[in-house]
Formats: sequence, C-alpha cells, structure tokens
Amino acid sequence: MSSTDFEQREAKRRAHAQQAAARVRDIRLWWERNPDGPIITRALLPLGMRTREGFVWGHRLAHFFWLQRIPGVNAMTIWSRSMLREFGEGYAEHDWDEPLVEPRVLRPWPVLRLASTDDDDADDAADDDADACASEWGPPMGAIDGGCGCEHAEQVRYAIRAQETYAPRECDAPGGGVAAELGVAPDEPQDADVQMLDASAPAGDARPEQVSASAVPAGEPDQDVKGSAAKAAEDEEKKDEDEDEDPSDEDDEDGSTSDEDEHRSDREAEPTKPAVPPTPATGLFSVEALPKLEEFIPEEFFPDVLMVHDPDNTTNQRNFDKSQSRPIKYIRHRPEFERDDEGSSEPCVAHLRLAESNRLGSGHHSYVYRAPLTLPSPLSAHSPTGQVTVAAKLAYSKCSAHNLLRNEARAYDAFPKHIQQEYCGYHIVPQSRFPVPVVPIVPKFYGYYLPTNDRGDVLDSHHSKCSEARPCNVDWPSPILLMEECGSPVEPAKFTIDQRTECFSLIQRLHFLEIIQGSFYVRNIMIQPGPLTAPPAARSFDSPSFRIIDFGRGEDWEHWMATGAHRTRQGGNSPRAAFVAELGDELHRARGELLIEDLGY
Repeated sequence: MSSTDFEQREAKRRAHAQQAAARVRDIRLWWERNPDGPIITRALLPLGMRTREGFVWGHRLAHFFWLQRIPGVNAMTIWSRSMLREFGEGYAEHDWDEPLVEPRVLRPWPVLRLASTDDDDADDAADDDADACASEWGPPMGAIDGGCGCEHAEQVRYAIRAQETYAPRECDAPGGGVAAELGVAPDEPQDADVQMLDASAPAGDARPEQVSASAVPAGEPDQDVKGSAAKAAEDEEKKDEDEDEDPSDEDDEDGSTSDEDEHRSDREAEPTKPAVPPTPATGLFSVEALPKLEEFIPEEFFPDVLMVHDPDNTTNQRNFDKSQSRPIKYIRHRPEFERDDEGSSEPCVAHLRLAESNRLGSGHHSYVYRAPLTLPSPLSAHSPTGQVTVAAKLAYSKCSAHNLLRNEARAYDAFPKHIQQEYCGYHIVPQSRFPVPVVPIVPKFYGYYLPTNDRGDVLDSHHSKCSEARPCNVDWPSPILLMEECGSPVEPAKFTIDQRTECFSLIQRLHFLEIIQGSFYVRNIMIQPGPLTAPPAARSFDSPSFRIIDFGRGEDWEHWMATGAHRTRQGGNSPRAAFVAELGDELHRARGELLIEDLGY
C-alpha cells in the first residue's frame, strides 16, 4: 500500500470516528444476559411494542439495548424495553423511573375550528371546552398536544385552543370569508356565479375517463388567451421541442429551486418568468397571516366541490376573459368516501384562490402555489379570514404533465394514513441500527380535483398514445392536487449526522411498504422548522420536520403489476426482480444524495 493510499484511508477513518462521536441517536446500553439463559431463536423472539410498520419501538433512546442472542457470545441484536419485559429475563418494572407506554400520534398545532354564528355561544363553548375530555372518537377539535406526560395519563384532559381576536383586513365584512364576498350566507354556498368551462369544440383524440359525450378538446393548444403558467412553460419548451425529455427530471413540489446536478438536463430550468413581477395578492387572495393547514380535514367536511377563483388563469381556461372572471367548479376525484354513493343533497363546498404572486415555484411539469383555502362551513380556521393555506399543484399544458399529476394523485390516495402522521418515540428501521424519530414520510393529502364543463361533465381527458419523451400540447384546464405545504429542499451538507440518517430512513420506510418514489433527489425532500406540535412562532430548525414529495413517477408493487410497468423497465427480468432492482437503484441514489456513508453495521 502506498503512503498516499494509507493517508487517505486514515483520513476517512478519522472522519468516520468524528461522525460517530457527533451522533446523538445511537444505542449505547447493554442488557446483561443470564449465563444460563436460552439461545434466542426466532420462535423465542418477543414482539414488544411496534410501530404501524412493525418496527422495534422505544419511547426513549435509553429504551434500546444491545443483547446477546447466545449468552457469552457476541452475536448481538437490538431489543427495546417492551421486548425485554415480554421476554422477562432480568427485567423488573420497579427499576424504571417511568411507566411503559405505547406509541401515540402527535397532533400538530391546531388550526381548524368550528365556526359559530353567535359570538356569545362561541365564547361559552370555548369556556366549556377549555379543559375537555376525549370522546370515543378521540381528542376534540382544537385540542393542543399536551406531551406524553399528559396524553399517556389514564384520564386525559385536553387544553382547547382559544379563539383569538384578529385585526380586520380590508376585504373583511360581517360574516367574513368567501361567503361575504359572494353575497351569500356562510352556511349556504351557492353556485349561481359559477363559470363552467367551454366544451363546445370537438373532442379530438382525447379519451375522457369520467366524462359524458362532451369533453375538452385534445391536440394543439387553442389560440385564445392561455394561462400564464401554461404559456410560460410552452415558451420555454419551444426552444427544445425536438429534444427528448429526461425522465429523471422532476418538479419541485414546494417550488423552491436547488442547484443543478449531473442528472438534470438543461431543459429542466425554470420556465421563463415575466419581466415584471406579479402584483402581490390582496384581499382574500393574500396569504399574509394565514396559517398552513397541517391537520387532516375531517371526512364529514372534506370538500366535494372546489370553487376555484383564478383571475390570473393559472388553470389554463379556454376563452379566458379576466374582466369576466368567476369561480370555476371543480369536483373531488380522489379520495373517495362512502358518502359519495349516498347522493347527499348538500355537497361540502370549499373555495380555493390562486394568484400568480403566490407561486411557490416550478418544475419541468408543474407549478405549485401557496393557495388560501376556505373550508366547507361550518369548518373554519384560527385566522383573520377563517382561511388556511395549502400547496396547490397544477400541470403545464402538456399531456405528459397531466399524466404525471394524475399518477401523483393516485399515489397520494393509496398512501396509508400513518405515514402522514407523527408518533412519539423512536424506532429502528431495517438496514440501519440507529434509532430515528417516528415522523411522517409524505405530506397530508387534501384531494385531487377535476374541472367541469358548461354541462357539468367532469373532465379527465388524456392522450393514450403520447409518450413522455414526445408529449403534445393540450388545451384543457389543469386538474388540481392539494396537499400540505412542507417547507423547502434540504441541504444535507449542512445537516448533523442524525438528521441525514433521519432523512434516509424515510426512503427506507417507503421501500419497506413497497413504494418507489421514482425521482429521489434532494430537491424532493423538504425541511421545515419543528416540532409541529408547537405554535409556528415556537418552532425552529433545531427540531426540523422532513417530508418526501413529488410522486409523479411513483410506483407501488400492486400498481406495478396491474399496469405492466415491469415490461418497460429492467427488460428481461421477472416482474419481482425488476421491481426489486428499481428499489435498489433508488436506495443507492438516496445514499449518495443524502451523504450517507455508515448504516451502523
């Protein structure tokens, strides 16, 4: 070995030693075995308390131990406190300074509330609920997460967030919100001033999936006024219309830009922006002082109808006339609920406001906006207007962009609820021995909505014969995907070793669920200040919250088999082998993107 090679190896060893010393989340305790104890075989393996994914879980870092499978032999495994109690060897409950508890869901800082038309009644209700008990359905709306010391008690008393008094904004009027603007009662959403979409042109080669005989036409874009987002995308793509599209290119779902890497093509640059910045949004389009929605929308209030206010034509309406702009009616396509088949006479109507100045950013296929959302009455929010903000993702006017957004909605709809929730404690994710927090993997999903035409038909057109490498222009309006806004792209080089390990655990967990993200780059991992149980003013990057986003090319095993995706990847392999190969490739990329060198084994 040359002296240069030796020096490089020594430098690498020292760097690993420094990282190990800086790691806080590690297992440093040893459980002493009885020398006459049994050999721990799979049949003797205790289950203990596990996460929803089945991983070993402990409430504290001090609840994980190294354990010899064979007494006196250093064939080691990792057990949790609950596993030791179940096994029984050497365990005594009185040796612990706290009771053994189970994993529980951590609730984000409450933003949602139920509106009241009578201020006195609202005050009385707030007083009554200031110290509320849990019902059989769980904590009441507005309950602040009191921490494990409170929430693990036998009888939990919840502190309910009080209703604040807000300074009125210029747009505010008695009753506030969207209803006041449209001149209707807050509990009586109306469709009278609704603009439907023009469907008078022939259907072309579009194949509507959920449409009657009429459909928005496919083919080349109409020459009428286009949406600003779509027009900018077209101008950029015309420069390279003869080039193939790199399938690794992805959208920045939160809209933040990141450094170009060697895998991205020149065509992925952000589309041309107007020379003059858009005028800041005002009134009900302003996001100032509005909280992000971080809670699940209760099913009974989940929007069936989304009235989209779009004066900048971000949705790419045909024959757009800003002077005559009225809300456009969108219908929820995903998720589906049992009540959808019950024919309820009173749909839940929400209002979404899109403004070019609220654009978070763009990728190669879509724009993402921070959008004020007025939820169906009587659901409201702790904000000056009763609105919250969500991330609204819209496709460019390319058939491939619409296909990616459609697939992303399918992926979000298929995600289990628990990977959108945070739990107390830590768990050991397979292929790594370091404990990591039980955090959400993906943003919360607030629905996928399709536009309607002037006859009330739901439009979900697409081109079955076009490829992503050779997409064509379309002139139908974009669907809308709503989700939780989760911050900006990560910069792993600035992270601690624990934070990089936590980010890496997210893709490991997705793969355990047999889900492929499809475009794993650091620009598709978001970071925001935490913890989310605290009010926004009390959060910091000392306790960051991470999410994986952008599932336009996402796959899961069932969808992989159902669509025959294996025939177009890893040619010649069996379907399962091809899928596993995709998982392996993505995991390799994730280690490189997140600067992961050591998994602890």
